[in-house]
Amino acid sequence: MSLIIKRNIPMIITFILGLFMTFVYFFEVPSSITNIENTFNGWATIIGALVAGIGIIVLLRYNIRRIQRRRGDWIYSIITVVSIFIFPVISLVYGMKSSTFNLWFTILNRNLGVAVYGIVLFALTGGVYRAFRVRNINSFLLILSCFLVMLQIAPIGEAIWSGFPSIGNWMLEIPNTGAFRGLMIASVFGTLAVAFRTLIGYERGYLGGLGEEEK
Repeated sequence: MSLIIKRNIPMIITFILGLFMTFVYFFEVPSSITNIENTFNGWATIIGALVAGIGIIVLLRYNIRRIQRRRGDWIYSIITVVSIFIFPVISLVYGMKSSTFNLWFTILNRNLGVAVYGIVLFALTGGVYRAFRVRNINSFLLILSCFLVMLQIAPIGEAIWSGFPSIGNWMLEIPNTGAFRGLMIASVFGTLAVAFRTLIGYERGYLGGLGEEEK
């Protein structure tokens, strides 16, 4: 009985709702059915908000335990807990459009973003060094294209030769656009495959691993 409730019923609901939303999206339906779709979308928004709230509660619980036990870098847990509470309090007291809220958001978010980008830069440096080693013709073309694009972006490129900006723009608009469209098409087919597997019951990650032995 528990297996039916935990696995079979969620799979049936997912299959029915998935077919319904797909049908409404691709075909013209009466307004009454469209209203049902809007209701389902509203439910999805509410569920997403509840999941976000549960995630915040779990994050708070985890970091509060680290603070109580002085485990690891617990000082960062204090910063996390304070950050979670400070923005809701400021938005309720002063409003999200107030100068006080914008000041706090700018001080914390922008500076933390700069710090994260600075840390990521060191990791990217090592990755760029490994990727830009000329081992074959593909590596050479990658280095050449990156070099030309950098010369198009940096002011020194135009100062060296006025043709670098035109070459860089061509590479961004023609080869880069074609490659990006290919990646988008591949990602769309991958998304469709995952959606189809979810509808027919082969993709069961949302069930928490139930029924893995039957795949």
